[in-house]
Amino acid sequence: MDEGRKYINDFALGTVGAFAIIGTSIMILYRYVINESYGDLLSLFIGMVGAFCYGKFVSSSKKYWLFGAAILLSGAGIVFMSGL
Repeated sequence: MDEGRKYINDFALGTVGAFAIIGTSIMILYRYVINESYGDLLSLFIGMVGAFCYGKFVSSSKKYWLFGAAILLSGAGIVFMSGL
């Protein structure tokens, strides 16, 4: 892969990740302030990180990315079901 293309892909992934973290954090803080359950947003955030780990596993075939994805995605399900 061209080095410039890899840089652009990494930059785009980082930018999307930063906006997702900031947006999810603002929504969680808003729900915390108005005293509503924020478990669904927290599980969405954990699921995003798990999906990122799975994507890294697909591209690199390293087992620890799959292990992390499995833990994070199951954790997202647990947080969503508990309602926090």
